[in-house]
Order: sequence, then structure tokens, then C-alpha cells
Amino acid sequence: MKPFVAVDFGNTQVKFGLFTTTDECFPLPRSVWNDFALLESRLPTEPLDWLFARTGGTQYEPLRNWINTHRNEDRIEDLTWQNIPMRLEVDFPENLGIDRLLAAFAAHSRQSMPENRGVSDSPLLVVDAGSAMTVDVVTVNGVFRGGAILPGWTATAKAAAGISPRLSEVRVAGPSFAAYPGRNTEAALSAGIYWGAVGAVRQFYGMVGASTIVLTGGNGNSLKWGLAQSVPENLLVEIPELVLVGAALCQKTR
Repeated sequence: MKPFVAVDFGNTQVKFGLFTTTDECFPLPRSVWNDFALLESRLPTEPLDWLFARTGGTQYEPLRNWINTHRNEDRIEDLTWQNIPMRLEVDFPENLGIDRLLAAFAAHSRQSMPENRGVSDSPLLVVDAGSAMTVDVVTVNGVFRGGAILPGWTATAKAAAGISPRLSEVRVAGPSFAAYPGRNTEAALSAGIYWGAVGAVRQFYGMVGASTIVLTGGNGNSLKWGLAQSVPENLLVEIPELVLVGAALCQKTR
């Protein structure tokens, strides 16, 4: 199998993963997005396949144009819901974010590995905590059942600041910024945003009787700390590049 690059186009950033096999992801530095010469230096000279997972519009066309101009032997494929080899029990699969589907597929594939098989007969909860926070359910048999979409921390902070001119926008960077009870307005806002997110995931976890929570996204690690206060730590799994891994697994199943 020739090497390939998976690209996750989010709402605020782009993630790149170079795969020489489908089993190991080599994340490329975020800075390659602003420096295509640096990107070129990190890539093999041989022709590559590019798998695009496009959720947001972040810089999609510039990268496509650069590949077509500077690497015209490479092949580009835009992944859609039809590329995901799992059953989708939702109303409109064509409207689902491809990042949600790839993360769910990767999480279930991990749970189905021999060392994890039979650990539980309960569904998985897949949480992607980024610009938005998605909390999706995957059954033991690998059926995607849908889930919930919540504003991410930054969006929630902006909305909270719009409630009153007396409230300012806060930056929630993790547990150390979210002590409860908050002893001033900024601390109280931070606590509400952070623990509100933790509480939402805990609620969905209980509603579906999930076994493991698989976390990804820029705030996945911080969210894991809060969840560990009430969920056994061995049931919390963080996989930072889950969407990219899902794209690679789609390549593997062809």
C-alpha cells in the first residue's frame, strides 16, 4: 500500500496525518498549513493519495489547488458518509458531519480489536470536544445511532458574554480555570462552561448505559479530567487524532 495523507478540515483548524501504513498515524505540525514548502518537506516524493474529511470550510480550496499545481500525480478523494463501512441509524445520513462518522468508526474499530473484544456488551460514547462538542452513540455491533451537538467552550463563552454587558468573555483552558464554586464573575463563568460540558457528557453516558467514553478534539484531555471525577478512569480513552485514524481505516477496508 502506498503512503497517503488524511486531512481533517474543521471549523477553525486543519489537521494532517501522514500514514505509511493504515496502522500508524504521523501527525504533521499545524504550522504546515501556513507554509506549503514545509508541508512539501515532510512528504514522500512518491505520488500520494489524499483523503479529505471536510466538515468546515477552513482553507479547503488553497490546499486542493496547491496539490493540483505542485503534486499533480497525487490523487485527491473527498470522503462522504458512503465511504464509512458502518450502519447508520439516522434520518439523513447525507447531512451528518464526516468528522463524527470517522471518529465513531475509529472508536468502534478500536473496541473491536482482539484485546478489547468482549470487554463489554454496552454501547460506546464518542466525544469530540472542539469548536463544537459532539457526543455520539455507537452500538456494540458498530451501528451509529446519532447523538448530540453542543456549542464548544469558546462558542459558549461568547454566548455567555452576550447575556449582559456586565459579563465579559472568558477563556476556558481546562480544569485549573474552572474551580467550583467560582469566587468572582469570571471564575463562575468558567466553572459553568467547563462543568456544564462535563455534566452533559455524564448525562448522555448514563442515558444510554455506555461502557467506554472515547474522547478526541482539542479539549478532549481537559474534559477527561472532569469526567474522571465520576467515571472510572479505565473507561475513559483519549485518542487525539481519532478522525484521521478513521479516514485511514476507511482506506484499509477498500
